[in-house]
Amino acid sequence: MKTATTARSGPGRAGRPALLPILLAALPAVLAPAAAAEGDPDAVRGLVVDRCARCHLVPDAPAPEVEGMAPPPFSEIAANPRIYSETRLRSFLQRPHWPMQALILSPRDIDDLLAYFRALGGR
Repeated sequence: MKTATTARSGPGRAGRPALLPILLAALPAVLAPAAAAEGDPDAVRGLVVDRCARCHLVPDAPAPEVEGMAPPPFSEIAANPRIYSETRLRSFLQRPHWPMQALILSPRDIDDLLAYFRALGGR
């Protein structure tokens, strides 16, 4: 019985209450990336019209003149989250790839673009 009492009041137990304020102070930093991941669909509209609309059909932009490629229209991407999941899109957009080698997006731009697709798809 003495062993159980000693284990509860040992040095490991004494340090735990001191950790609570540290954990509570760190909580906003842990939750901030989740909030930032929501994105702002309005913040990326200029990028969508200026860059994405060169190849993709996007709302409020002239139809692209692309030969030899058939990139999906943004409405199709937005309407099919099972095919174009946010995880898949995020992975795809994080590194240059053909034919979009020159398109390098910041993590914030990617969050905003995913929010744009959510808004376009009514999600």
